[in-house]
Amino acid sequence: PRAPPPPAAPESQTQAEAVLEAAALCHAVAGSAGTFGDDDTTAAARALEAALRGGDLAAVPARLQRLRALTDGAREATNPES
Repeated sequence: PRAPPPPAAPESQTQAEAVLEAAALCHAVAGSAGTFGDDDTTAAARALEAALRGGDLAAVPARLQRLRALTDGAREATNPES
């Protein structure tokens, strides 16, 4: 018989961890974009990271949309079938 799954973490803890992970990803994107001299993407990733770390979740959708718009071209260039 299978062991039961471990109990789920409280939802707020899971959300907090997800926000911190997303902020860390933004930080990595900002650093990578900076390495390539992409100041616009660096700024957008830093702005999204700041909103996430600062708890300004109302600002996240617009900042995410801006970052996504800047990175869509890069994604299409590396995956022409998408």
